[in-house]
Amino acid sequence: MKKNVLLISMVVCLAGLVGVAVQSTANIDKLDATLNLVLPECAYHHGYHYQEKEATIDQAGHKEFWTCCNCQHQYLTRPDGEFVDQDDAYMIGEINEEHIAYIAPLTEGGKNGDYWTIDPFDDEFSPQPTTRIIVMAGQSNAAGVGHFDCLENSVDTSKISEIESGYDNVLITGFSHGFIDEGPVYANATTSTMGAAGTFGFEIGLADRLSKVFPDETTYIVKYAFGATSLNYDWISPSSNVPISCTYDANYERGWLYNGLVTCLTNLIDKINTTTNTLPSIEAFMWMQGESDACFNESTATYLSTFNNLVNDFKNTFRNNLSSKFAVYDASISPTGGWMNAEEINEIKRSRADEHNIYIDTTSSLTTTYEPIGETADFAHYDAACYIDLGHIFADTYLANTIRGYSPNTLEIEAPASISMKRNQNYNMSAPTVLFNGASVNAKITYYAEQSKSGNNIISYFTVNGSTFTPTRTGSTNLRITAYYNDEVKTVVVPVTITY
Repeated sequence: MKKNVLLISMVVCLAGLVGVAVQSTANIDKLDATLNLVLPECAYHHGYHYQEKEATIDQAGHKEFWTCCNCQHQYLTRPDGEFVDQDDAYMIGEINEEHIAYIAPLTEGGKNGDYWTIDPFDDEFSPQPTTRIIVMAGQSNAAGVGHFDCLENSVDTSKISEIESGYDNVLITGFSHGFIDEGPVYANATTSTMGAAGTFGFEIGLADRLSKVFPDETTYIVKYAFGATSLNYDWISPSSNVPISCTYDANYERGWLYNGLVTCLTNLIDKINTTTNTLPSIEAFMWMQGESDACFNESTATYLSTFNNLVNDFKNTFRNNLSSKFAVYDASISPTGGWMNAEEINEIKRSRADEHNIYIDTTSSLTTTYEPIGETADFAHYDAACYIDLGHIFADTYLANTIRGYSPNTLEIEAPASISMKRNQNYNMSAPTVLFNGASVNAKITYYAEQSKSGNNIISYFTVNGSTFTPTRTGSTNLRITAYYNDEVKTVVVPVTITY
């Protein structure tokens, strides 16, 4: 079917369907009431014809449809949510496996009055570009306590230089133990994300990935995170009304973090609207929180309802700026920090999972008990390389959910199932095979001894010198192997038994 025939048919059918509905409020109200259709708020919906690329051997083809050039709302389904089929009254022209064209009926609504124009449609019309916004929120593992000096052991010096230089097309703003200025994302001793010199969070891995997937586009990360804060008190949103059941800082009003995020994000949207010719598009809400609420039975019991309310309040507040593919990306919390109800919180997160609420399991691939080494070991927060990996995991999950056919790189370590050592006898580790996208590569390999607590003391069962391990006590522990290749970081944990 030729596009010009489709366009003419489109205009004729639209005119026949609604007549001069643009000028007839009665007809618009009647049609709107019949369909109960709610369109995104924008000054007006002007349709344009959009045909994505044809199928190839390696990638499936896309459908043809109509969309709004102002809000990019794509009308590929009927108002009742069912997929458009050949019997649909508003189909325009021919339909087959390769060709589907559809336009929603005319309607009115929204603060400025929503309606479709019936101006001639233009095949060559380009939609108004958008500015991508990613929200990352939560407590300390969202704020980030990755020690920058530990990163030197895990990644190449060129990667560290890249991080220090920043990613020019990924800008960060928000609040995290102090305000983060808008500018390139990077971490060093003078731009700490936690208020402690030389620490960083998963925004580094997130920015790393997004800057390369979208090299010619600007992405904003709105990071709003604060350590030791709870959903029950600090993050509670307006529609929740549950008793306070956790410890809190009385210097902050209840809900201060949620309210602060709303203000910060609103200001950014206003700035994009007034300083660019793009539409702000909130693509993702990335949530890394739950440890504080896992410390109290009552907070755990209300976590599901209060988080559902937070998500609904957020979506209602920013409904005019949500991408059509907007989703919540909710990561599990680490069980190694001593949180009483960590498994219960993670089960709540898993139970919410669907196409719009995506659960990310961090417990199997990220570690917390290896860095920093010695008396300053931190069991509550992820190790340095794992923060980069966490950012990649969030980014890859988001990209796979929003880009058709997106396939992230894979880095795999073929490590032994377990290791046995003898106390006071050196053990020399043979380098494991590392696969990048299935092919064997020469990756940078680093080994770490797990640390544990004995009373107030922090102990390791063996010391590491390159690939040589010296067991100093008997018992069961773990070895962490980290591989770095082509910007990817991968960690595996191998059980270790030390005997006499």
